[in-house]
Amino acid sequence: MNKLKQIDAPMGLIMFFGPSILFVFLAFKTSDNFAGYIITSAICAVFGLIYIHTSLFGKDKILQKVADSIQLKQNSKILDVGCGHGAFMIKFENRINDIRKIVGIDIWNKRDQANNTLEETEKTVTNSGVSSKAKIQRADMCDLPFQDNEFDLVISSFAIHNVKPATQRRKAIEEIFRVLKHNGEVVIIDIEFKDREYRKILEELKFNNIETSGTGFNGWWGSPLGPTFILKAVKS
Repeated sequence: MNKLKQIDAPMGLIMFFGPSILFVFLAFKTSDNFAGYIITSAICAVFGLIYIHTSLFGKDKILQKVADSIQLKQNSKILDVGCGHGAFMIKFENRINDIRKIVGIDIWNKRDQANNTLEETEKTVTNSGVSSKAKIQRADMCDLPFQDNEFDLVISSFAIHNVKPATQRRKAIEEIFRVLKHNGEVVIIDIEFKDREYRKILEELKFNNIETSGTGFNGWWGSPLGPTFILKAVKS
């Protein structure tokens, strides 16, 4: 399997397939409500299959579509906050002539993605079309090791929601603001209805042109109750 096509947050599968197995057990263990248990088990299994689809295929389609939609400035310097396996970074390989440098940072928590390490990300990026312009380094998004106003574009996909508590997520977005150049763009792809939380922070930081959009079925993490959103804004 492609190294980038691995299950995100594998514990999510347990959340769906665990109950599915439990309800099958209850269906055959008890004499009452057999049909109800089987139907509930099937629903949980379907949610699990949707989760797998989004993790292995839907997310990839979202990242490519978003990368293609971004208007890069010539000689752009890009930062990927919480780059994971580098999946979002390499979506810019067909725009490499517009890029001066693309930097990916993460702490590589194995709980967030399968086989999630700095070394694996370096291998993936080295074998991609952005390798000549890319740099991978370990860093905390709440304390970015970069100068003020350094990047033309800051991207982040499925990463900021992992930061706890909310005060630290605010700190991460404030750090994005700090390292972003004036008139630079931030693009955040994330989940858990954090669009309202992030949007409020961006408004308080005086970002302009704040836009939020959904991603449809490809962004469902199990069901419509776990949607993916895209948030774009420009630093004033």
